Amino acid sequence: MKRVLVLGGSGFVGKALQSVSAGDPGRFLFVDRVLPHPAPEHVDILQVDLLSERDVEQLAQFDHAIWVAGNADHGIGWIDPIGDLESQVTAFLRFLSRFRGSLTMLSSQAVYFGLHGGVPEEVDHVPNMPYGFSKLAAEKYAQWALESGRLERLWIHRLMYTFGPDEKPRRLLARCIRASQDGSMVTIAGNGRSFLNPIPVTFLALVLERSSMQLAQQPPGYMEVTNINHPEPWTVLEVAEHLCTIGSFDYKVVAGGERWPVTFHGRVDKLSAWLDRWGIGFPDVRRSLAKYREEVLGRGE
Repeated sequence: MKRVLVLGGSGFVGKALQSVSAGDPGRFLFVDRVLPHPAPEHVDILQVDLLSERDVEQLAQFDHAIWVAGNADHGIGWIDPIGDLESQVTAFLRFLSRFRGSLTMLSSQAVYFGLHGGVPEEVDHVPNMPYGFSKLAAEKYAQWALESGRLERLWIHRLMYTFGPDEKPRRLLARCIRASQDGSMVTIAGNGRSFLNPIPVTFLALVLERSSMQLAQQPPGYMEVTNINHPEPWTVLEVAEHLCTIGSFDYKVVAGGERWPVTFHGRVDKLSAWLDRWGIGFPDVRRSLAKYREEVLGRGE
């Protein structure tokens, strides 16, 4: 397999892919707007502004790419919908204007907002919140590019929730762990009933890497869509309660305060079949959370 571009290469998921690439240095080229300092020794980074037509021109020479770029904050679509569209859709369209190869694309289960229970990938639905609009728009542009011959192959992964090193400290799991050390109070909105079904970012990176390799072996015009979340239905409150058994902290549960409750979770039948084929199992959530807590405390956050 030829060299693989990783768009969004120094972000949260991009850094996890950097760790995966340590066993095969030189196969991945990590693309981002800002050069991180310092980068790991085995990591090659190309500085590209995805909103610049001139910068994007140099990506046309590659045959394989993994897209993990874009805004990951659901609230930005509410506060700044234009900025959200620029990061999710405009930058992606710039990329598609030049890239013609096989694309593994990380999307979001925000495209399911408004649905309830287990949701299969084939559902025909328009989400009821701005962040979901932008994610679905990017997916539809990718499918159009495939159908019109502008992409050779396409694999869309819809992520629910991931955690691990380098995530933002304001996120729920990091706040719970920090509260066990500094005595702060964690507020859990919406009675904690939203689904989370978390997976560690290392597992996500492995799935992205394996699916990219698998995609390269498929015939032209091939497309796959898979949900990525843990098959166990964990709610926000259940995750907080479990973290509290590992390292006690104070939290309060309130009825309101949640603009977009997560009443759905992706069905993972298709992903499970691929994992079986690759000889990979779903990680144990409890062990993964305990390991993550050790990592956060080890960094002194």
